[in-house]
Amino acid sequence: MRTIYKYEMPPGGGSVISLPQGFKPLSVGLDPRGVICMWAEIDTKVTKYVKVDFAAIGTGWPFEEFPVNLDEYTFLGTVYDAMIYMWHYYYKVLES
Repeated sequence: MRTIYKYEMPPGGGSVISLPQGFKPLSVGLDPRGVICMWAEIDTKVTKYVKVDFAAIGTGWPFEEFPVNLDEYTFLGTVYDAMIYMWHYYYKVLES
């Protein structure tokens, strides 16, 4: 069954999570509790999962100094963390 799930994202750091194969990222933003989350369309009948790496880079941060090559990642969206930073989230599927 197709549905939308929410996954928490760490501000300013990397995170690898398992998602159902064929997931479709929809957006990234603050949930009602003020936690940065990603919403993705998934199929609950899928039994195979993939590992997905998420990276967040702040505005003004040099890409060359970031620990991963963001050219290999797909842009997901930008979130204001309600404190002082704008986080720009990218993701990359690590396994199929």
